[in-house]
Amino acid sequence: MPNSASLLKLLLLVCLSARISRTDPNQNLAQTAFPGSLQMSQLRAQAYEFVRNQEFTKAIRSYQKARDLALQQDWQELAIQFLNNIAGCYYSLYAYQDAIRSYRQSFLEARKISNLQLETLAALNMASLYLAIGETKNAADILNEYPLDGSTVAANSRLEVFLIQASVFTKLNNTEAADAAFARAMREAELDPPSAPIPVSHRNADRWSEGPRELRRAWVYAVIGECLNWRGDSHRAEPYILEAFRLRSTYREGSSFRSILQLAMVHRERRDFQAALRLLSVSRHVDPPNRTVMHDFLLDREVARVHLAAGNFEAAFPYLRSALSQARRWRLSVLPTDSAFLNFEAHLNTEIYRSFLDTLCAGKIALNQKSLAEESFWVAEEARFASMRAAQLPAAAFAARMPGGYWAKFAELQKLQTAAIRGDKNASAALGQTERALNRIEMESGLSIPQSSSQGTPAIADWKRNLPADEVVFSYYLAEPFSLAWVADSRGIHVRRIAGRAQLAKIIEQFRAEILNSSQIGTNNTALELTRQLFGDYLYSHHTIQYWTMVVDQELAALPIAALPSGMPRSRFLVEDHTLRIVPSAIALQKPAASPWRRQAVGIADAVYNRADTRLASHQQKPADLLELSRLPASARELQKSMTVMQSNQWATQSWMGTDATGQRLRNALLESPDIIHLSTHFVSDTAHPQLLSIALTPSAGRHSLFSSLDLNGLRTNTKLMVLSGCSSSSGAAVSGIAINGLARACLISGASTVLATLWPTVDSDGPIFPVFYGHLLQKSWNQRSAAESLRAAQLEMIRRGGWSSRPAYWAAYLAISKG
Repeated sequence: MPNSASLLKLLLLVCLSARISRTDPNQNLAQTAFPGSLQMSQLRAQAYEFVRNQEFTKAIRSYQKARDLALQQDWQELAIQFLNNIAGCYYSLYAYQDAIRSYRQSFLEARKISNLQLETLAALNMASLYLAIGETKNAADILNEYPLDGSTVAANSRLEVFLIQASVFTKLNNTEAADAAFARAMREAELDPPSAPIPVSHRNADRWSEGPRELRRAWVYAVIGECLNWRGDSHRAEPYILEAFRLRSTYREGSSFRSILQLAMVHRERRDFQAALRLLSVSRHVDPPNRTVMHDFLLDREVARVHLAAGNFEAAFPYLRSALSQARRWRLSVLPTDSAFLNFEAHLNTEIYRSFLDTLCAGKIALNQKSLAEESFWVAEEARFASMRAAQLPAAAFAARMPGGYWAKFAELQKLQTAAIRGDKNASAALGQTERALNRIEMESGLSIPQSSSQGTPAIADWKRNLPADEVVFSYYLAEPFSLAWVADSRGIHVRRIAGRAQLAKIIEQFRAEILNSSQIGTNNTALELTRQLFGDYLYSHHTIQYWTMVVDQELAALPIAALPSGMPRSRFLVEDHTLRIVPSAIALQKPAASPWRRQAVGIADAVYNRADTRLASHQQKPADLLELSRLPASARELQKSMTVMQSNQWATQSWMGTDATGQRLRNALLESPDIIHLSTHFVSDTAHPQLLSIALTPSAGRHSLFSSLDLNGLRTNTKLMVLSGCSSSSGAAVSGIAINGLARACLISGASTVLATLWPTVDSDGPIFPVFYGHLLQKSWNQRSAAESLRAAQLEMIRRGGWSSRPAYWAAYLAISKG
């Protein structure tokens, strides 16, 4: 099943019914005589009207008032059903964490009163939401608690249960179980629709299983067709999609857009590109009352896919641009989500941003336009920045940092987007103003991705004006048959094509081997070729610019940039002429701003790694979870020398070594946020997940000895500098949308401003580079460049000293990585 069948398709295909509970919570209120019943009926009608107008924030308030009345009268079932409706409104606002919390609460309340139908309804809503945001395993876990035959589900929800089952099993590649679920769905669709009253919101919005029998069959056929497409079986998918389209067109049901889009995908897979384009042209005039930003995004993306599949890159490019513009609008809408946001960011990187950049890498489009250089640069940086922000900011943290007025403005945005797409000129004018207001709120909270208007045009001019005159940015995107290299400074942005990813990876691997195995560095053809590819003529035109900032990609993250030759003559290293640092995205760059030190540092070194370690004798109970790694005795001396420099500058320091070098000590340090955390340890890969690196520490209190990247991601710290002195702390598998890998990336995500990391295992010595590094660092106030400046000073000192520490195999292993 293609990865592209994640969030976007699912949002259009299934689970929209989870937004509003299908049971009418007030169907018997007219016959109920208790105080507040009339008021409750009015609130229910008011809430439905708000839902119809997509004013979900107001609907939540009305449902909450109705729920409060129901609770006062001890009408627990009604209160639970209103809570389901509240969750559905949160779903429609893309506030998935709030939706899940509300569904879970209704689930627990229903279980407490032993109402199996309401319990199952809440579970179904949770499962459908998880499925919609790509959390298939969570959806499967919930569905597995209930009979597959739907016997615990209300009749008007049973068809949806079977289709959710089928979609989940398809995503889990369980074809047999998926086919069985489809068979149950077909039998259920042939039954007469339930006679229970249908909420107005459903008749006008979602049109699911309460409709006529033919539309129930159309729903089943559409889901079967999409699932077969996911399996790569477009031949079998086509008749189902055609029949769904025929039924929906016959009964004028407003979901034919999805069927036409699916048919176009089928024709694209068959390489019948003209037929696919004709269908996509027709789909632009389908479902105008229900059209949203998502419709236009999907349509532009599919047109671009067709042209790319046909090898017509120039024709694809305008549609990729338009899809990017829609994606930027949509990004604003998905900002409050958690796992859905992560899924959508990954989707954008692979489906839209990557397609846009890969089209340029194909070599068919000239790169001599200034506007194209700026546009492509921003596309690459925006994707990287968004990925880092998505991983760094869970929904709970987002909600905590947003003022109350944000959500009302957010709901207004969604309403205006829909109206503008339907052709409302007044809404179009108001849309830009609302988006600017939201961007302003996000910017004040430090969360915005820089962009200017509803047209999706990025703020490149502002970024260039803010870039210091003494700094140049080199950014890279690796692909085949060519890669892209940008150079950006306050004067402008330029782009050129360089060697493809495979060729560059081969040269980088050879260069690393020469550094590690030879003392003759800087005089070989490998180093000169890398320098030529990465910098070209800009090596000379920007020779006088002091600060060189790199945004690397894929295998470039493993390149010891400092050891590259500075140019002709070949006797100098790049670090001798420039201060070098790496950032995850150029968008995050800021003008250096001084920040005072708190003069606090914590160090961890010389942990216990094996049972033969004599320091375990002092332990009452020997830890069972030991990695049997070799001891690093020199790491203690490295830490002691570093802390001595800090203490001589009147810093308060803490050092944890031996049996005290535990994960709990590191956790406490991260939460306390000293200025500097210095780790001199082993860094190891997870055997089950080699892309995940962990800090090897001493086990304690029954806890294991590995502090993983995931552990770091789950913490928040304000530490200015984290030093990772050990084995390949910056290496690791490439992460989609971001250039910084391994533990260094995890440290930045957890909140560290800068990371000093290593590219390969360094000699187990007392770390002569660190006393020099800290000696320079502590003499000045902290800013975003401080670590890179001090590292350069230390590397130059190593070069001048001579001996083993003067070789790049030692000093070139270290690099400074900062957020901006």
